[in-house]
Amino acid sequence: MPRKRQTATIFREFILGKHEILFYLKSSPASKWYLRLRQNWRDHRITVGTVESRCDLRNEPTIASEAIRLWEQTVLRCDHLFSNSRAVQQSLQSEYGLKSEIVPTGVDTKFFEPVRHRTPNSRLRVLFVGSLRPFKQPQLLLDAALRFPDADFVIAGDGPMASQLNDRMRDQNIRNVRFAGLLAAAQLRHEYQQADILLFPSVWGGIS
Repeated sequence: MPRKRQTATIFREFILGKHEILFYLKSSPASKWYLRLRQNWRDHRITVGTVESRCDLRNEPTIASEAIRLWEQTVLRCDHLFSNSRAVQQSLQSEYGLKSEIVPTGVDTKFFEPVRHRTPNSRLRVLFVGSLRPFKQPQLLLDAALRFPDADFVIAGDGPMASQLNDRMRDQNIRNVRFAGLLAAAQLRHEYQQADILLFPSVWGGIS
């Protein structure tokens, strides 16, 4: 067997495995090179990509053009595409002329489940979970905190707006907001269970 062909066989079988489907292909340099070289390798396995946000990415200034290009070179070049909502499906068709099937984002309801009996909060607790980016509008939590000083607000997540939000809290002396940061699954479940209200004011995303 020629050396190049032997190398390709080793890569396919020992790194990619012998499976026939690559599901949930990531937007990464490794995925880009695989998709470029698969024809030379005569690799016929099926690739499946999942689209989980609206596809007008160039309208969101916090997403780098390099990241968009890599996404276009990987996920969008899969053999089959799935969207997590009808809005995403329509956006993908509108922006790129690509069709997809809908598979809604699932939730592990055995893990993320409400507490049946818990002591009521002494003050109303409002929770925000998400990336701290402009289109998620986490600043509205601070607006609400100023308007409702008798309630407590929790922001779970991190992102480009973190320092801006912290500065505003300091400058306006907002004391009823707590930044929880990035949380592990068990910690996030606890925050959900302890909250009275989930506030999710995002205007751009997979289910917006």
